Amino acid sequence: MRSRARRRADVVVTDIASDIIVGRYQPGSALPTEQVLGERFNVSRTVVREALARLAGCGLIEVRHGLGSVVLERAHWREIDPDLLQIRTEAGLINDLLPDLFDIRRMVELEVADRAARQRTPEDLAILAAIMETQRQSMGDPEAYNAADIAFHDALIGASGNQLLRVLIAPISQVWRIGSMVTMRRDPDVVNYSMQGHEEIFAAVSAGDAAAARAAMGRHLDRFEQRLAIALQLGNTLGGSAEATRLGRLAELANDQAR
Repeated sequence: MRSRARRRADVVVTDIASDIIVGRYQPGSALPTEQVLGERFNVSRTVVREALARLAGCGLIEVRHGLGSVVLERAHWREIDPDLLQIRTEAGLINDLLPDLFDIRRMVELEVADRAARQRTPEDLAILAAIMETQRQSMGDPEAYNAADIAFHDALIGASGNQLLRVLIAPISQVWRIGSMVTMRRDPDVVNYSMQGHEEIFAAVSAGDAAAARAAMGRHLDRFEQRLAIALQLGNTLGGSAEATRLGRLAELANDQAR
């Protein structure tokens, strides 16, 4: 369990990062002093320093002698840093990255499916089959199903033979985990669509049909993006939930990308 100081730092990081991302703090401007920030958020200087260190790690600010913490140009932001993606997602400020995230995931996942069909071993197929059985047994439990969903795609990467892809796709998968949970909670049918997609992908990979595996993955991603857009629009209509606040701004771009 995270410490109370860590949770307080999370609040400071998300709030300041959001202000930087939306332009309330312009590049080259200095953030308020540690004392002012501590008073603003009612936290100790230790918590403020931890928050500032994390913001610097994301490339949003730089601590300069005599000037304090200075906001950096966007060119310095580490856009796919896991912390920055998490901050953007929780603050509902990831909409400008969504088309690129969709594109990156599609490029990677289509190639993974293709290569998995060409290179999979009996052991790979056994792992995938076992994960799919776990999914079937977890269709009434969104969190368990989501974990198995992630495991399925991870096992496909293993079957593709390129282990470094796990490192490449990990930050992007973080956004998809949250999106998947939102979608499953608001749209129960999405689990059936997901399961159907995995079955189609598995059948093509098992048959060693790379073209069919690529096509099945494409359909699977299309369904996910479409259902995510619908779920987020529903959240905006209902309003008020924490998930809607964090992710509601994704809806319009998600819907455009899914078309």
